[in-house]
Amino acid sequence: MKRIVFLLIAVLVISGSVWAQGVDDYFDMFNVVPTLSTEARYSAGIFSSMVDDYIDVNWYDPKIGTFFFLGGYPSKNTSVDVTDYVTPSPYQISFGLGRTMKNFYLGIYYGGSFVDASGDNDGANKPTKTSDREWANSLALLIGTSAYGAFRLDIDLNTEVEKKTYDGDIVSKERDYAPSFGLTWGGLPALAYLHPYITIGIKLPEKYIYGANAGTNNYKEATLKEGSLFGIQAGVSYDLDDTSSVSGDLIIGGMFGSSAKGNGLAMPVGIPGNGIDKDVDLKTGGVFAFGLKGNYKKTMDFGKVAVGFKPKLSMGFMVDNSDDVKGDLDIDEPATFNFQLRTSIDLGLKYQVSKKFALYTGASLQFFDWTTESYIGGDTKDDSSGWDFNGIAWEQSSLANSGHLGFGLTFTPAENLVIGFGLNTLLDRFFKINLQDMTFKLGDNFNTTDAGKDSGNIGDWALNLFRGVQFDLTVSYKF
Repeated sequence: MKRIVFLLIAVLVISGSVWAQGVDDYFDMFNVVPTLSTEARYSAGIFSSMVDDYIDVNWYDPKIGTFFFLGGYPSKNTSVDVTDYVTPSPYQISFGLGRTMKNFYLGIYYGGSFVDASGDNDGANKPTKTSDREWANSLALLIGTSAYGAFRLDIDLNTEVEKKTYDGDIVSKERDYAPSFGLTWGGLPALAYLHPYITIGIKLPEKYIYGANAGTNNYKEATLKEGSLFGIQAGVSYDLDDTSSVSGDLIIGGMFGSSAKGNGLAMPVGIPGNGIDKDVDLKTGGVFAFGLKGNYKKTMDFGKVAVGFKPKLSMGFMVDNSDDVKGDLDIDEPATFNFQLRTSIDLGLKYQVSKKFALYTGASLQFFDWTTESYIGGDTKDDSSGWDFNGIAWEQSSLANSGHLGFGLTFTPAENLVIGFGLNTLLDRFFKINLQDMTFKLGDNFNTTDAGKDSGNIGDWALNLFRGVQFDLTVSYKF
């Protein structure tokens, strides 16, 4: 029965929505600042810099003066050295500004390329018009006060809109990756060692409009909406001393139900009433999720070498009632109940090569990830259930794109000027450290015969070491 219902309302359900990811992905879903410093990115988040802190409600420096950075636009949920720079088109820029004002602090972050749009008008017979707009905008604005804490507004406008009309009537109109908004409050000056915050966020639904018999007196239209999200996230961290802290976070949220409304002639295949000249009005249930996480962080300094670790525990519940259909079709299906418990540890290392150069590396190790699934409620009894357990494994997102240990370097040519970049596109040509296999081997330029090393031309082989090398680059300056 569940398969039949799924086929009927497949257009209404977001497969692989944010709630279908791991419990750690429930958090920070309304945080539009993907930027991480080289220090944080390559040390599994153990070390950080002002690039991370200037836009944080708890860690910004109200007496910063003027701070500026450019670069550092890593892709989400991918390898540490994959960055959304210059590719693909539309090209994107990432920058931030922190400024001490007379009576408050101002922090601004922008990442994106504004908009990439196109359209055409086919005037043959009756005019057919098409347009395509791909917005690429992530904006965060932080206002810090001395009396009321700090407030931050996150706006995610990375929406794609496609529209096609015939003789003025809609043939199809799609809005994917709808905008989302988050508001965060924190940074209470009176709490010296306690750092609380709370975020409230909402994401608008994806929207699809379909037309049938465009350009005639029998024009019909249908509208589908899905994927509207909501969430409340709160947390607090406590400084045990200058080198250690504990923190905990909670999130409550989910996905609103989907809807399909309009004439059956315009309904897509798979929606009840498709092809029939009658109105259809359907609604599905939504998704509710609850998550908790906590961690302990400790860093230790041994002269030129600093190390840190952060053990983490996270737990999440999710109830998915999106198979439940109400309206012209009334089907009471069991809700899916998921539970997940996960433990891991972040490990980071910093080596101060010299006064001007510092090297960073790190990785995250999962101890176990336990998930269960069962069904509750509904008109039909469903006793099926399942579980999955994954043990010790290195987390791919903490490693480089090749799956090897990532390395980042910062260069400080002058006071308050920091240039950070990843080294793996270069270092992988010399050697590779694979943590999963626990192997160390020479890089590709020492293991292939097409790099010039066996041609007798040492110069060509040496130059090949640097062909195609590109760095994820972040430059910051405080004055």
